[in-house]
Amino acid sequence: MEICNVSYSGHNLVKLVVRNAWLSVDGLCLMPTLRYLTLEFVRLDDEDLSRINACFPNLTQLSLIGVGGLKEPKINFLHLTTFQWSVSNAPLSLIICAPCLVDFDLRCIKPRLVVLEAPSLTNFNLSLENTDELRLKNCANIQCLQLSVECLSLCFLFSMFRHCGTVKRLTLDLVGRREQVEAAEFGIDTLLDCFPNITCLNLGPGAWHVMENSFRRGGLKDGIGMKMIKQLIAHLVVHEVEVTLAFISSVLDKSTQLSDVSLLIHRDVDSYVAGGLISSCRSKFPRVRWRWGIWKEGIKDTWVSDGI
Repeated sequence: MEICNVSYSGHNLVKLVVRNAWLSVDGLCLMPTLRYLTLEFVRLDDEDLSRINACFPNLTQLSLIGVGGLKEPKINFLHLTTFQWSVSNAPLSLIICAPCLVDFDLRCIKPRLVVLEAPSLTNFNLSLENTDELRLKNCANIQCLQLSVECLSLCFLFSMFRHCGTVKRLTLDLVGRREQVEAAEFGIDTLLDCFPNITCLNLGPGAWHVMENSFRRGGLKDGIGMKMIKQLIAHLVVHEVEVTLAFISSVLDKSTQLSDVSLLIHRDVDSYVAGGLISSCRSKFPRVRWRWGIWKEGIKDTWVSDGI
């Protein structure tokens, strides 16, 4: 590992990328022209990022990938618009204040507290496990939201997003042990109650499994959100074709604007079962533009048909 003391004093530096290093910020100089900063797999002697905040005041793009040594990091950049943060350790808290932030990708495990204040945030990709508290301050403009969360955190996180009525596109997947997925209680109707203005919904395999199990137990209720959705994308494993078909049919019956459905069926599902599901969906809902594909863990999705 390279061990560095960052002390560059240039006045015209615009972009800085540092990888695979152990950095001390003692003597770090002000760099007012720096706009793009990337730190990847770096051990940083700046537990709360105070020196980073002070020395790079005009950053517009920031990537922190696998940066260790952080305990209670705070991000406070007035001009930051794009931020990618993959947290390698388990910090006590994350605090982000960025009034111009538009695109934010955050991946973190076991923070006790996450505070986000970003009134301009439009695209938010959040992968979060085992957090005690998530506070969203002035985040009322999110339009595209991607969530990858533990099943046990689902209701908690959705309660945090209850005021995000501007969300138009939602991508959701659930992670966790199989018994957690099996036990999770959350229906697609409840989901659309939380995000009533969604027009595009993308469900990962964990999310689809939980939604289908909820339907099996109690069906679907009618709701405003069901009538707003226009596009559905889902990764699914067909355990009982009759239940899967009934679930799809119920969603389409209650979603009067839904006309574009893309279903990716797990590669290990019997071809006869998959073919029967496809044929039934096409014949029952000819108004829908159907797109079919195949998925498997660790392999790129494969589309078999487009717009049939």
